[in-house]
Amino acid sequence: MRRQTGKGGRYAYYRCAAKIRFGSNGGCASCNINADVLDKVVLERLCDELLTAERVTKIVAEVANQRAAGIDDTKSALSELQKQQSIYRKKLRNLMDALADGIVDSSDIFREKVRSIESDVARVTGLIEDHERVISSRIEAISVEQADQFTTNLKAKLQSASPALKKRILRSFVSEVYVSNDNIAIVGQKSGLAEIVTGSIKS
Repeated sequence: MRRQTGKGGRYAYYRCAAKIRFGSNGGCASCNINADVLDKVVLERLCDELLTAERVTKIVAEVANQRAAGIDDTKSALSELQKQQSIYRKKLRNLMDALADGIVDSSDIFREKVRSIESDVARVTGLIEDHERVISSRIEAISVEQADQFTTNLKAKLQSASPALKKRILRSFVSEVYVSNDNIAIVGQKSGLAEIVTGSIKS
């Protein structure tokens, strides 16, 4: 759904994006929803059911266990990638040395070979960076007291923040809000919330 305004901006509401684009020939049958009402419902449910010390503690522990379980495999894969990177870089140096010594000419075949190895180096380097990010983003479990402090502070910020800031905060761990005629589903990644919680506590 997309946010729209009416009556010169005095009213704001959410409406099916396809219906906005195609009119009565497209989109779902759901009606317009008052934006303030929907925003209030989503915020209240998140505060009441998700942003509790017990729930946040469990989510952080779950994400921490998941990441810890695969950390050894990630480190092993990183070591192999670093070996591949070293081999590719050595091949590239050897080609450049051969060119500098006049052993080979800068032919089309030579340049294509260089481009191919450079591509391999870039690919492996990207994978190395991905694996290093996974290792560095390891999360530690937190106490109920720490979770309580975080949720209390976040709820206070959400209550006092401007509508735009509220949405930016919520979008850091809420990815979608699905609305039907009789149901509202709030969807997000547990890892996103866990990273925010642990990052906030560390700072």
